Amino acid sequence: MKIRGGAFVRLPYFFWCTYFIPMKILKLRTILASVTKSKNLYVCRRQAGLTTSLLSCKSLALDSHPQLFDPDLHREKADEAVVNKKEKSKRMGSRRGAYKLLLCVVVLGCLPGCVSKKKLLASQSLAQARQDSLSQQLVMQQVNNDSLRLALAYQQGANEALLLTQDKLQDRLDDLQLEIDQLSSSASSTVQDLRNQLREKDRTIAARQARLDAVQAVLDRRRERLVQLEKALRSLSDSLASEACSFRQGGGGLIMAIQEDALFRKGSTSRLEAAGTELLNAVAELSLRYPEMQVTVVGHTDNRPVDRQSLDNWQYSALRAVSVVKYLTEATDLGANRLLAAGKGQFEPLESNETSEGRARNRRVELVFAPDNALFMRNLVRALE
Repeated sequence: MKIRGGAFVRLPYFFWCTYFIPMKILKLRTILASVTKSKNLYVCRRQAGLTTSLLSCKSLALDSHPQLFDPDLHREKADEAVVNKKEKSKRMGSRRGAYKLLLCVVVLGCLPGCVSKKKLLASQSLAQARQDSLSQQLVMQQVNNDSLRLALAYQQGANEALLLTQDKLQDRLDDLQLEIDQLSSSASSTVQDLRNQLREKDRTIAARQARLDAVQAVLDRRRERLVQLEKALRSLSDSLASEACSFRQGGGGLIMAIQEDALFRKGSTSRLEAAGTELLNAVAELSLRYPEMQVTVVGHTDNRPVDRQSLDNWQYSALRAVSVVKYLTEATDLGANRLLAAGKGQFEPLESNETSEGRARNRRVELVFAPDNALFMRNLVRALE
């Protein structure tokens, strides 16, 4: 039997030397003592027995057979007893010799393998110390093993927890990957939809831009025609050397203001001056080149009442406007569908009525040239189609 670390190589031999040999020695000593004691007791008993026997025999002989008590006979019997005693002693001696021989053989067989008592005690102490050390090491090893088992169990539990956590994380990762794939697919679809919507918006914007461009073209054409008309009217006024005409933008078009004394006779609402008719003829001829323009004739007065008690300033201004419209429709080729008469009296002055110059400028007839709204709307609708 071998023990780790080489502490004991031959355990039976160790126990033979430390336990069995001392026990055999003790047993042999006990046997020797008992043999010696038995021998002494046997000799004493034998002598006492012989003495008692002799006395008994002598007494019996004297009592029952006195004749037998003879010194010679007694001497012979004593000699015979001595001889028998010697033979028995010889037999006992040979027997004791056999015992001694056996004891010597046993002692001689045991002595070569044993040690002295001091060495035996030292060996026992060393063995006991080594056994205690090994027991302590065994206890420590068991404690270490228990610690290792606990650590192993803890590590196994930690590993199982880590594996469980890893499985949960892997499941979460798979779910996230699936969600990412779904979001990516949805994002791709959304991007494609947005691109389609963007292209549709671009087409819509392009179409609306085209419509705006068409509307802008109509507006630009209208503005351009107004500018051209203004230039033509200014040129006409300059050619007639008339200082009674003035021009301004307003009312959605171009306004040509003519002082009342350049058109009407003083205090009249229907009689026109020769210079006035000439101016109206030139204006009518110019208007024929701009068929998209509507002409609105508006009469104005100052804040002073007219000389006619039957008319107020509003009526007075309206009658003068109607007179101009009638002349244009009757004396020129300008159609009545392009003309409109209106009177505003003193309610739209150009300057203050506190001065004579201001009142003179406020007494006027205005020709408002503006694009025909119906025609303009038709052009816009055509541009938006």
